[in-house]
Amino acid sequence: MLASEIQSAIETKLKEVAAQRGFATYQGDCCEELERRVAELVQQKFCLLTSSGSSAMEIALRATGIRTGDEVLLSAYDYPGNFWAIERCAARPTLVDVATNSWSLDINKLESALEASPNCKVAIVSHLHGQLQNIPKLRSLFQSRNIRLIEDCCQVIGASQVTDANEGTQESIVGCLADFTILSFGGSKVLSAGRGGALLCSSEELAQKSKIAAGAGSGPYGLSEIQAALVLAQLPFLTRMNELCRDFFDELRTFMEEDSTNHGWIFPVDLQGREAKTGIYQFGLLLQNTDRTLESVLDSASHRLGIGTGFPGFHRRSKRRCHLPIALSATSGIAARTAVIHHRTALDEQITTSQMAEHLGQLLLK
Repeated sequence: MLASEIQSAIETKLKEVAAQRGFATYQGDCCEELERRVAELVQQKFCLLTSSGSSAMEIALRATGIRTGDEVLLSAYDYPGNFWAIERCAARPTLVDVATNSWSLDINKLESALEASPNCKVAIVSHLHGQLQNIPKLRSLFQSRNIRLIEDCCQVIGASQVTDANEGTQESIVGCLADFTILSFGGSKVLSAGRGGALLCSSEELAQKSKIAAGAGSGPYGLSEIQAALVLAQLPFLTRMNELCRDFFDELRTFMEEDSTNHGWIFPVDLQGREAKTGIYQFGLLLQNTDRTLESVLDSASHRLGIGTGFPGFHRRSKRRCHLPIALSATSGIAARTAVIHHRTALDEQITTSQMAEHLGQLLLK
């Protein structure tokens, strides 16, 4: 069983670090090796290990040189910590709507939002619930306006996507095209050290600015040697974990679509198409019936099976705290209808896909 293999690898690595007294160092062999291997994984040149994905985001924002009053573009449906990171840098979030039945930015509305946001200096783009954003297209749009791109890959580490290019299709690692790429090794992520994260880039200038923003001395935002060892122990299993998750949720989608009683759920993630090689931290699905709330649908059994709700969205945030250049017509509905299934449900082998499909179907019959 994969879980027992990972546990054994972790215990072996921790014993090795303890024997070498690595726990008593700020920066040791494990940190150096993890920096190198994560940079290779994401195909970025520089890697800075951090205490969390949120701290990596804040460092990246400061390294771009944003000042008080500058605007940072952010999806109106996103991880709340990204909104707070912008505020901590004294910048102003500029919110953009998501597409219909999606957790990705509505590219058709994006240009209008940018036209109304002349002070926008940075854009944060997150891959959520297994769905991949169209980074090549977004990157081209941002570059034409001299806007830095920070790509939040905390939920999709190890993912790749096939995109259209001038000479046909090409596959690229998710995170390799951004000015900054953010990863998380938080307590429930696919690669977890309880806490931790990483900031990656390929610009020597931005890498140096990141180090300055992260602070001197012992590094207040740093990752410990023990935490680095934990992530290193899990890293060889990443490809298998991602594959097992994709197989589980693709099979779940098939079960749901074949059962006529389960048509109350929408599956926006296409695991046979552009998300065929995605990473999954929390797999997303949408409640189709807008007359019901997720709170009324989910029960105690759902929570035991790793099923919960998504993010609340920012559509209710005060205009004093953010810029709203366009209407957020889709975000409120997406936030109210998003359910997520934790990746551990797929990896721990405690439930089959047919049993999960049956449970999701029964929830709609209550």
